[in-house]
Amino acid sequence: MPKTAALTFLSAMLLLLAITAPISADALEGEEIVADKTYAAGVRVKCAAVGISFKVPEGTSAKPLGNYGFYQLSPSGGSRGGLLIVRTGLTEEDIKLTLPDELDLTFIHADAYFQVADKPTTKDGKTTARYITGDTMSANAVGASSYLLVIFDESAKKAEEAVKAFEKDVVTVAPADAEARKKWRTEIESKVLTVSGGEQTVECKFTKDGKYALKISDATNSQSQTGKWIIDVSPFGGVLTLVADNGTRNYYTMTLNGSDFALNGMVYARKALEDGGSAATPEGEKLARPAEAEEKGKARKVAADPSWKTDQVNVDKLEGDEIAIGTPVLAEKRVKTDFLGVSFKHPAGMAGGVDARAPFYILKPTDGKGLGLVYMQTGVTSAAHLAAFMHEDMDLDSLEKGLLLKPDGEAKIEGGKVTQDYKHELVTARAIALIGPSGNGVIVCFIGAIADKDKMHGYAKTIIDTVQFAKPQAEEKRSELVKQLHGKYLMIYRYKSSSGASGNSSSWETKIHYHFGSDGTYYYRYKFVGDHYVKGTNPGGDTKYIAGAASENDREDKGTWRVEFNITGAIVYMTAENGVEREHQIRVANGKVFFDEEEVSIGQSDVKK
Repeated sequence: MPKTAALTFLSAMLLLLAITAPISADALEGEEIVADKTYAAGVRVKCAAVGISFKVPEGTSAKPLGNYGFYQLSPSGGSRGGLLIVRTGLTEEDIKLTLPDELDLTFIHADAYFQVADKPTTKDGKTTARYITGDTMSANAVGASSYLLVIFDESAKKAEEAVKAFEKDVVTVAPADAEARKKWRTEIESKVLTVSGGEQTVECKFTKDGKYALKISDATNSQSQTGKWIIDVSPFGGVLTLVADNGTRNYYTMTLNGSDFALNGMVYARKALEDGGSAATPEGEKLARPAEAEEKGKARKVAADPSWKTDQVNVDKLEGDEIAIGTPVLAEKRVKTDFLGVSFKHPAGMAGGVDARAPFYILKPTDGKGLGLVYMQTGVTSAAHLAAFMHEDMDLDSLEKGLLLKPDGEAKIEGGKVTQDYKHELVTARAIALIGPSGNGVIVCFIGAIADKDKMHGYAKTIIDTVQFAKPQAEEKRSELVKQLHGKYLMIYRYKSSSGASGNSSSWETKIHYHFGSDGTYYYRYKFVGDHYVKGTNPGGDTKYIAGAASENDREDKGTWRVEFNITGAIVYMTAENGVEREHQIRVANGKVFFDEEEVSIGQSDVKK
């Protein structure tokens, strides 16, 4: 049974209506960037793989330095110049590491050696900084997820204006980088790269689990480093990031010329790493591979049964008082929900009501023995569907921390009735369900001490025998909510990090996109990255990070979706092409939309209409 809190339908629909549509990478304007081409001032160019379109700043020309992964903004007859990095995956940390206290751009202009005036700060997803060099020049910098720009000029005002003009003209969208990432990942995954120069040899092993082991040696000495590797994309090729130490990152542009593979212009020999290999771990170190972030939402595979029909009937009008969240109800009272089309009666000695923390009507015997849960929902397609729903772990953490009951045997189906027992080391439970002619279902479940098993079974039967069905009044709400989801996406972003006193640290990042089509189909994309660092010391006692691990998961699926309702909110059902059905509860609180209790951002889908 799912757990959730209440949903305010009107708030959800108003929020969805306020969304405007972003453009897709295909709609970016400008000439597609060619890696070895220089572009004149004012020319608009684009890179669909990175998801960016921009104009070359006035007073400069953009000359590619592909081996180093950036454009040199060369002066066009004046003193203005700078550099521009265009790539996917730029983080705030990446940008700040690239903007040190001293910025040396003398390879562009002899006087372009700067001291920081305003250190890098981040606001609204953009990082800015300002530099000066005596009274001669000033420089301004701005960076976001797909670019980092530095402009210098003799006039501090003109340098600032040039950066603002770039920000005004630049357009960024979701990158179309899936194929490019896959290609560049394949070039190094499960391979050993080596290169020799003079008396020194560099060897780096790249494993399929995202780890690397680097060794640099000469005739008398060797140095080793381990960490994780990350692939991104730029107009020049792939971008390889090696993450080691206490956040130290090294960046390499990956290029191919025939079969010659190069990092920052240096050609490396490659050979297969046996069995995909594992990056060497320093003796005595144990790497804790971070667990993948949990995908929320109940999932099940249900076989269709088009011939099934319930033996229950509808009444003309439900009896009882309308259920209200937070309003207690006394024993022997009948309650109803016209919205869901269900009515039932309290037995003697049992009070109840709806707690907004979970989508159950809660019943409590006055003698304190046992707890009853009544779950009501629209859209139950068959007894097999409901049996699959009931034959799952019953997670009651929202009622009592850590309470999880397991199914005890298979669900029993008798026409429109389904019975399922549950077990736990301390308690027992029985759930009995009925399905109405309009696809509305009700489950009555009682949980109690093992010694009170018979009493719990009796409570469940007593209440289920009082159930009435009528046609639900939810159809209008369903139509409104479905219409608001047409052509939209919901995006969940999770980030978690932890560190110990010894310096060990871990981080997890997950991005999940749900795209909803007006034709009843959906597209789902899941991306997870986790990493872990282990701190150690070298023989001299100096502290450094000497080990790391990483894991990645990138997957997608397609299928159909529909919206149903329970007593406290809406449920989005998504049935994948392989027949696996997943349910998600949606609610709104304080103007924010939550999907399975996680806040989501909402936008116009570029893949579904």
